[in-house]
Amino acid sequence: MLEKLAQNSLKTVSIDDVRCVTYAVPLEEGWGGTKIENFPPYKFFNMYNLGQQERAINAMERWYYDRMLEQRMIDRPKTEGGMQGGSLHKDIKALHKDRGISLRTDLSNADHELIKSVIKTKVQYRFDTFNSVKKYGQKFSWDFVRFVTRDGTYVCFGGHHRISALAVCGHRQVTATVNESKFLKIIRIIATKYL
Repeated sequence: MLEKLAQNSLKTVSIDDVRCVTYAVPLEEGWGGTKIENFPPYKFFNMYNLGQQERAINAMERWYYDRMLEQRMIDRPKTEGGMQGGSLHKDIKALHKDRGISLRTDLSNADHELIKSVIKTKVQYRFDTFNSVKKYGQKFSWDFVRFVTRDGTYVCFGGHHRISALAVCGHRQVTATVNESKFLKIIRIIATKYL
């Protein structure tokens, strides 16, 4: 019943009308506020789709590692579009904790092999998602693609990878929550924790 209620609250949107998040970091990097084709992982999915799977996987792994440590996006919070406090950062902290290492926020005492291991797992997850999208299209998930309307476009605040996968696979539309109501947000949070 909750799923039906949620699905009735979602909207189908043309991918051409979607723009990437407008946080400070994406704007500085040049892809913030632009079409989804400019979101960096889009090119890795496209490469993968063209049959260059190993090259695409290696390129995405390098991109995450370089972005986090070379470009120091670990020093920028997720709320700015950085990587501090994001899912990859949390997974790296958890793995270090499991190994008895109390990781510093700036990762200065990190085991780089553990970082690479977490990145490898994250990248595999991203390409598993891509393969699912390629095979089945967009399936219902409580982790909604989330948009906010602005100047006649839909600015993405969650779901860039899924939209990129849809676009690379030739889909023209995406189903998302638009200007998510507090009620739907509460349902989403409850469902992602308990269902």
